[in-house]
Amino acid sequence: MENNDYDAALISFILPDMDGVDLLLFTRKTMPCAAKILTSGFPSLSDGIKAIEAGADAYFSKPIKLEELLRVIDEKLKMFKKEKSSVTRPNFC
Repeated sequence: MENNDYDAALISFILPDMDGVDLLLFTRKTMPCAAKILTSGFPSLSDGIKAIEAGADAYFSKPIKLEELLRVIDEKLKMFKKEKSSVTRPNFC
């Protein structure tokens, strides 16, 4: 992520070597204009709140409906593109 640009990051809440929220926090720093979406196979209200508070653009429980996922990604990318065009700071995204 530090060397490449991505439009979206789909992050599982539970990962084998780290917590998904930790990866989300890292992703927010390295890819500020990417749609960041957390997913969970064991959904709970507290995990959803934790994901949003950590900066996730969306939180999905598995199985994920592809149409809904694509709609959210598209919506977020359009929002970031609009913000980017209105920001005068260089290297914002």
